[in-house]
Amino acid sequence: MELYSIFFVRSRPATVGVLKKELDDWKKKIDSSVVESAISSLQLVIPRPAALFDPYAAIATLDEVVNVRKDKKGDRATRFEIVLRQCRPLINNPAFQQILIKLVALKEEAEVAKVIPKLNKRVRPREPRAVRGTDAESSILQT
Repeated sequence: MELYSIFFVRSRPATVGVLKKELDDWKKKIDSSVVESAISSLQLVIPRPAALFDPYAAIATLDEVVNVRKDKKGDRATRFEIVLRQCRPLINNPAFQQILIKLVALKEEAEVAKVIPKLNKRVRPREPRAVRGTDAESSILQT
């Protein structure tokens, strides 16, 4: 009986207009959830380590974001369409991941991506030092 009261008994009279409004609110929540989920997937695919980065998966995820946002026109929807169109030919470019990071990654991710190359240019790599062998290795080499 309690379950029945939760779903079917209301404190105010349920009119068709009220129910339509609630349904529209739920649809908006679901739509925004789907969009945010697609964008989150994209933001997880892009910043992977270079050895694990799959440019084809990144393009497919970006394409999914564009498809989800297609019916919702706006600045971000147009931006994702432009990014997809401009980045598709760059799929085999070695800098493709860095390009995507700067265009669609989280703000923090893009800031970190800008700093790392600058620091790498400043720091010269050290030459490896010759490592002396252990006494066991020296005795083997002498025989």
